[in-house]
Amino acid sequence: MALSARSLAQGFAKTTAPVFKSLGLTPAMMAVETYLALLSGRGSGSGWNLSGEIASTAAFVKAGPAVIFDVGANNGEWSRSLAVARNEPGDRFFLFECAPYCFEGIEKRQSQIPNMQLEKVAVSSERGTATLHLPTRGSGLASLHERKDVSVNQETYVPHEVPTIALDDFIAEQGLDRINLIKMDIEGHEIHVLHGAKSAISNRKIDSVMFEFGSANVNSRTFFVDFWNLFKDAGYSIYRIIPGGTFVKVDSYSEALEYFRGATNYLASLNPPRR
Repeated sequence: MALSARSLAQGFAKTTAPVFKSLGLTPAMMAVETYLALLSGRGSGSGWNLSGEIASTAAFVKAGPAVIFDVGANNGEWSRSLAVARNEPGDRFFLFECAPYCFEGIEKRQSQIPNMQLEKVAVSSERGTATLHLPTRGSGLASLHERKDVSVNQETYVPHEVPTIALDDFIAEQGLDRINLIKMDIEGHEIHVLHGAKSAISNRKIDSVMFEFGSANVNSRTFFVDFWNLFKDAGYSIYRIIPGGTFVKVDSYSEALEYFRGATNYLASLNPPRR
C-alpha cells in the first residue's frame, strides 16, 4: 500500500528532528520558519514595509474623492503617506487618536493630509471612557488592553483615561453616507471597533477595512476567526497584505491564520482591488 505524503513527512520528521537538535540547528530552523512566514505576509505588518503597505491599501480605495478613517493614527505618517500616494485633493481624512504625545506629530503633517479632521478619542464598541495603557517613552504601542505580549512587555506603561466613541454614532453625527476605507492599528482592540460599526457594516456603508492581527490580540483574547465570521457574514472578501506592495486573497478559514507572532495586515473589502 502506498504511503501518503503526510505519512512520509511524519516518518521523515521523526527521523531527522533528533538529528537537527543534536547538531544545534533548531534555532536556525525557527529563523527559517519566521522568514518563510514573512514572505507570505504573516508577521510582516510591523511598520517596516510602509510603502508596500500603502501601495496595497491604495488599490482598494476608489478613484476620485474618498472618505478615509485612520483609527489609531499615531503621528499621522500613515495617513500622510496614503494621501501622497493618492494625490487626491478631494479626499477627506478623519484621524482618530487618543495618545496625547501623538497630537503634535499629526498637527505637523496636517498640511500634507487633505481635509483632515482630528478626533482626540479612542474608538471602541460604545461611547464612554476607557483606560489607555501608555508607554512612558512614547510609541505606537499604546493599547486599551494591558500589554502582556512578550515582544513589548519590557516597556513601562502608565494608565490614562480617555473618552471612547462608536463609529456608528460618529458616522451618523457627521452625516456620512459612505466610508471608502477604515484603517485600524489599535493594538488588539480592532474587533471592538467593528462591533461599534455593526450598522454601517451590515448596511454596506464601509467599502474596505484594513486591520492588524497578531500578538496584541493575545491581550484582547480575540482570534482571527472572529474577524473572518464577521466579514464573511457581511459579504466581504479578505486579503492578506504581502511585503512589496501586493496581497493575496484568503479563500477559506483555517487555524493556520491564528498567527500571533508580530502583526499581520489584512484587508476586508466589498470591492475587488483596482489592479
